[in-house]
Amino acid sequence: ATFRAQILRVRLRFRILKSHLFQTSESLVEVANKNLSRIDIFTSFQPVSFIIVHISFILIFIFFWIRWKILLISNLTQCILDTG
Repeated sequence: ATFRAQILRVRLRFRILKSHLFQTSESLVEVANKNLSRIDIFTSFQPVSFIIVHISFILIFIFFWIRWKILLISNLTQCILDTG
């Protein structure tokens, strides 16, 4: 009985997570029931904003990676100059 309850709890948690991340049909139906004009705007803009967020995260990652490499190289050259 406890194992089954655990499975149901995990399923529920997964469903909540899925609806938060991907705005599944269940949550879209809820929004549609509230306001039909809002759902059209939401579904048309959501993938665009998703792509923009991903691109910005990638750019930030690349920026920090390049910065880290530059700092590493400058530290290495400084060490070589100090020892040399």
